[in-house]
Amino acid sequence: MSLIFNPKVTLRPKRTMKEKTLGDLSHDECNRLVELRAIAVPYYEIESLMGRSYKIWQSAPEKYGLTVRIADRRNELTQRAMNNV
Repeated sequence: MSLIFNPKVTLRPKRTMKEKTLGDLSHDECNRLVELRAIAVPYYEIESLMGRSYKIWQSAPEKYGLTVRIADRRNELTQRAMNNV
C-alpha cells in the first residue's frame, strides 16, 4: 500500500473562446428598448423577446444615452394615463 495519493483523473481538452460578432445596437433596437423599459419590462424578458444577452440590454441605456429618453417616455405614458382617468 502506497502512502502517496495518485488521483485517476483524465485530462480535459482546453477551452476555446468564440469571438463575439454582435456589434453595436441598431437604431430600431434602441427604440424598442426605450419603449419596453418605459413600460417597465424587466431585462430578462427583453432578452427573451429581442434575442441578445442580458448584459447588453442592461448596459445599453447608459452606453447609448437612453436613460433620459426612457424617463421622458415613461413620464409621457404616465401623463397620458392620468389624463384618461
